[in-house]
Amino acid sequence: MSGACSTVTPQDEVNPTLQWANFAGKEGVELILCVSSALKRGLLDASEAQRYEKEAETVHPAFQISGLGQLIDASASSDRLMTFGG
Repeated sequence: MSGACSTVTPQDEVNPTLQWANFAGKEGVELILCVSSALKRGLLDASEAQRYEKEAETVHPAFQISGLGQLIDASASSDRLMTFGG
């Protein structure tokens, strides 16, 4: 099941995943997830699903999973870095 997303938002609630995906498509930004945080929350892309022998990817296709190397490269070549959480 390619591009699967394992969350289901009730119809009367805002779906933050789709809001982020729409924002990224409209503004042309990348949505990068920390690999450690993603794995901890069960968010797997095709590569991670295969690595951990899971049946399907569970992260929305608008998001990419990456590590600290990409964060370091991005912050070195950017004038801003936005993070969420603590």
